[in-house]
Amino acid sequence: KLQFLYLIETGASHPMAIPANMRAVIAEAGRLVVADRPVPTAGPKEVLVKIAATAVNRADTLQRKGMYAVPPGVTDILGLEMSGTVVATGEGATRWKEG
Repeated sequence: KLQFLYLIETGASHPMAIPANMRAVIAEAGRLVVADRPVPTAGPKEVLVKIAATAVNRADTLQRKGMYAVPPGVTDILGLEMSGTVVATGEGATRWKEG
């Protein structure tokens, strides 16, 4: 199963440089907040994407309200929909390539 990890607005000078930290939207105390987070690494069959655009959709708003629990082992970063550039691939990720 291919999963996407999100890299949001890092300020990195090189478009493919992967910084240590990122900004991400999370649900906290019933509100949407921008939080600083460490940039994840691409695990097996995962890709790391530098986000160009994302959206908050119904599932995200339900999660914000506490009406949709995050499944165990899944990130609490919101934004199920996104577009961007693959900057790293994990072992066994064959469908998507960097760039």
